[in-house]
Amino acid sequence: MDKIFFKEIGDYFKEKRELKNLTLAEVAGEVGCTAQYICNIENGRSLASWPKILKLLKIYNIKQGDFIEILTKVQRAQWKREIVKASNG
Repeated sequence: MDKIFFKEIGDYFKEKRELKNLTLAEVAGEVGCTAQYICNIENGRSLASWPKILKLLKIYNIKQGDFIEILTKVQRAQWKREIVKASNG
């Protein structure tokens, strides 16, 4: 996975948090981590562990199947970028 993948997933979580009008600290408290950890996820600096992702899905009322579709979409876009890059290189 590349930085673009992490950033796109982070943007997705940030959008969901902002739609719920939650602060980083509020989400961190529910997830059981620091606000900086949530910020790092949202900014694409890291990807959460699966247990924390499951907590985020619950907080944001996201169905697991919907999240898997997002992951698949982002992964396909990454593969496309890599194929185009390889074709041009």
